[in-house]
Amino acid sequence: MTEFHVRCLAEARDGKWEAICLDFDLAAQADSFPAVKTRLKEAIDLHVESLEDLSEADRVRLLRRRAPWCLWVKYVIAVALAKFHERRSGGEYRHTYTTAVATY
Repeated sequence: MTEFHVRCLAEARDGKWEAICLDFDLAAQADSFPAVKTRLKEAIDLHVESLEDLSEADRVRLLRRRAPWCLWVKYVIAVALAKFHERRSGGEYRHTYTTAVATY
């Protein structure tokens, strides 16, 4: 089993949370940050599990699928801002995080 980490960005919009896995271009929505984080993790795990039955070429192609560059820019800016600003409880609307993915 191999484990690696993928980068994710979650944002609150209009009372809902949206999260995207930048390394696989997968997205999820939910009512809270913990819920959207869980849903995106489930989507990532399903994506990786579905690759087991594919050819090596298709697996490599789908493991290298990336989100559009504009989302990567947003991610980099969010990471930089988080380093310079103190996070305040209750007023957070954006999170950057990584999550572990296991492949077999």
